[in-house]
Amino acid sequence: MSNGFLFWYERDWSPQRAADRITGLEAAGFSLAHAQTGRITELSSDDNNLGDRVEIDRATLLRRAAAETDDDFVFQYWIDLDTDMVCAIGRLGPDRAVQRLYLDGLTVDQQRFVSMVVLDQIRASGNSTYGLIIDQVGGSANEDWDAVVAGAPERVAVRPNVVGLLPAVAAKHPELHQGPGTRVGDLVIYNPDGFLPVKQQLVD
Repeated sequence: MSNGFLFWYERDWSPQRAADRITGLEAAGFSLAHAQTGRITELSSDDNNLGDRVEIDRATLLRRAAAETDDDFVFQYWIDLDTDMVCAIGRLGPDRAVQRLYLDGLTVDQQRFVSMVVLDQIRASGNSTYGLIIDQVGGSANEDWDAVVAGAPERVAVRPNVVGLLPAVAAKHPELHQGPGTRVGDLVIYNPDGFLPVKQQLVD
């Protein structure tokens, strides 16, 4: 079990892209609806009911996933009948967004399943992804990953298991390289622990 996370950064975020992303993840094995109850739930951000599950229909969820306000939109995916995963989608600029998948309570096999589903979506989505951070245990949670993937040069003290950056950004962070990187789409991915079974052309 873990308190890990996966942060997936995309540009050109829009209502259509948000709907496409969620639909693609559903097709790959993430479920919005619980298999028994059929309920789709968001997590309340209201101060009086923070974190409470609130039932929502799929069309409303897809609309709100566009994250067109300053507030993150938080909801649940189901990995299997008994295992849920929280996802928070937030805007980082006019056309940029991050999907934060929280891997709390997932086994290593479930973490790897989630990560490979996302990686397959990145491969299939052209050049929209500009950052990918995967930390199995959450040790790097205090790092400002939003700033790092945007190009901030400050040194990162705690390295996560997987770091995917644009080449120009990766060049600013030799402390994250840990050997040669792997090209996936526009990203250079550093995966020194072998957490992801990535097979692409290696780059220095």
